[in-house]
Amino acid sequence: MDLQTRDYDSAIAAVLTRLLSFLRVFEQLQQDIDFRHPTAAQEGLRAASQGLFPALPAYLATLAPPAHARAAHAQLQMAVDSWAQAVVRFLDDSQAGFALAFVNSRRLLCEGLLQAYAVREKFPLLQPFWVETSALANLVNLDAQMPDVDVPLGIMHMPATAAHGEYALYVPENYTPARRWPMIVALHGAYGHGHEYLWTWLRVARSHGCMILAPKSFGPTWSLTNPVVDIDSIQAMLAAIKNRYRIDDERIYLSGLSDGGSFAYVFGLSCPALVAGVAPIAAVLHPVTDQLLRQKQGVELPLFVVHGAQDFIFDVRAVPSQIGLLEKLGYHVTYTELPHWGHAYTNNINEQLVWPWFAGLGKTS
Repeated sequence: MDLQTRDYDSAIAAVLTRLLSFLRVFEQLQQDIDFRHPTAAQEGLRAASQGLFPALPAYLATLAPPAHARAAHAQLQMAVDSWAQAVVRFLDDSQAGFALAFVNSRRLLCEGLLQAYAVREKFPLLQPFWVETSALANLVNLDAQMPDVDVPLGIMHMPATAAHGEYALYVPENYTPARRWPMIVALHGAYGHGHEYLWTWLRVARSHGCMILAPKSFGPTWSLTNPVVDIDSIQAMLAAIKNRYRIDDERIYLSGLSDGGSFAYVFGLSCPALVAGVAPIAAVLHPVTDQLLRQKQGVELPLFVVHGAQDFIFDVRAVPSQIGLLEKLGYHVTYTELPHWGHAYTNNINEQLVWPWFAGLGKTS
């Protein structure tokens, strides 16, 4: 190893260590945030990014990576540029309300994540962000492409067609058609996007060998007043994916956040044969489900409901009565109420609560 390589490796290692800490804090803030009072989250991000932004993009431009690292370094620079902009948006109080600042910041954060994920193997100090701790020792196998696999792998953004809306798809890098793979269908919240919500499930999917389908609703939110629009779209997405990849039909799991959780109820009860279980998060039963419930449609479908006691959008006080109604009608419901959570992103909830519940379905004691 020559002097230039040693100097670059030392410098980039210090940067990556700080970036990993920053990304973890930024993610946690987006899970804990109270949108009515964002100041605490803004101060937390300001502290986490101190010394990194806005100086880091310029600093990276001064480094001289060895030839074999130049392309990856350039892509890391693009990721860092996006994260720097994400911080600016998150902290900008001059915009028309924090909600807009947050949406723009989240978009930029995810654009950077996509750039950095593509070169994760070149920068192993960032790898802990992409997998659960228990899977770190297995990274070589997780990233090892199997021979004779001729389908796209990793994270993909698929365009809309006449049959379905656009969607994001994750296929594990070690995918092989020699076995069937479970799939998580993850429905974003109102005004969200599949390619952003996918990241809340990525660590689970990489660590446990799952695909992720993260659809985009046809409209700004899910077609709750005319469910067939997005039901048909998601069914068409599943059909297209099954034509290309080997999916385990017995292990397709459905979850969603907020309006996505409400639509998860609708889709699951409308198409119970397609999914093994449904986990609505921070959601409510929409009136469109009334007829489905009266007919006890999908009554055998396991349901796992998660709600925050601090939810200010869908008040938690309405949830116990809805759970009681479902149970009275014969539905199988598990309910978890989180005392300190409100209405925000779900990375930890997916990893610590929803995935273990999904993974336990169908198992006997």
